[in-house]
Amino acid sequence: AFYFSSCNNILMDTNVFHGNYASYLSIPQNSTTPIDITGNGDAVCFNNSTGIINNVTFGNNTLKKYLNSGSSVSPSLIYYAQGTVNLTYNNCVFLGTQTGPNSQGSKTYYRCISSSPIGVSGDPNNRWAEMEFVNVAKGNYTPRYCSVHLNFSDLTFVSSTTDINGNPRVVGTSADPGAVEFQHIGTYNRVYVDNSNTSAIKDGVSWGGSFNTFQEALSCKCKDLQGNTILPAEVWVAQGTYKTGKDEYDSFFLNNGQKVYGGFKTGDTLLTQRDSTLLT
Repeated sequence: AFYFSSCNNILMDTNVFHGNYASYLSIPQNSTTPIDITGNGDAVCFNNSTGIINNVTFGNNTLKKYLNSGSSVSPSLIYYAQGTVNLTYNNCVFLGTQTGPNSQGSKTYYRCISSSPIGVSGDPNNRWAEMEFVNVAKGNYTPRYCSVHLNFSDLTFVSSTTDINGNPRVVGTSADPGAVEFQHIGTYNRVYVDNSNTSAIKDGVSWGGSFNTFQEALSCKCKDLQGNTILPAEVWVAQGTYKTGKDEYDSFFLNNGQKVYGGFKTGDTLLTQRDSTLLT
């Protein structure tokens, strides 16, 4: 995580914050042994600073004491300490809260997506929603194909021709919020699974970008602006063994109305190409 104190004209552009935590060492009274104390601002802490933050994904960042517990609890993604803080966020995504005692200065948001309230309620230039990514737990911040937040960014604040993965920054009518761009245009009614896929980008909409796990395909769903679920009609699974998890009671929970087909060879394009002798 970053800690900025008395810093002016900070510029962040096309970054992903993932898996960070805030802590510091403190020596208790009557002791010589330092202990690790959890701090504030798992991703960033600002104190008496100014800056502009463009195209940044503030993702899953968890306090150290929760890292091994399986909890996603994180009281502060971004923390504003004492002092004047003037910050402008453009085309950013927040998967957490912003807290702190700071009441001086200003924080403005434009074309941002946040799972907790930011800016002014009802502002059409920001959305209070959780942007859907392929696999946040594993740090895959590729937007899901079904996200209604694709192309929401303002190109005025996009200075690079590539995203953080080195792929084209603008695909479609505009850029996607955050640091990673979805690399396809079109409408999709199925996702693909192949545990042998080694491609760097796994968005599920083709065999070349297929998910490695069956659970990723089942979890590939989004919410529209009215809260309705968007779900691919079909899941095509290549030959292979797909496990639910390490525990004997782990299970796959299928989605109502969604069709799942197995027995494919990677690259198959028709249901009639399925081979009943291939185990899936």
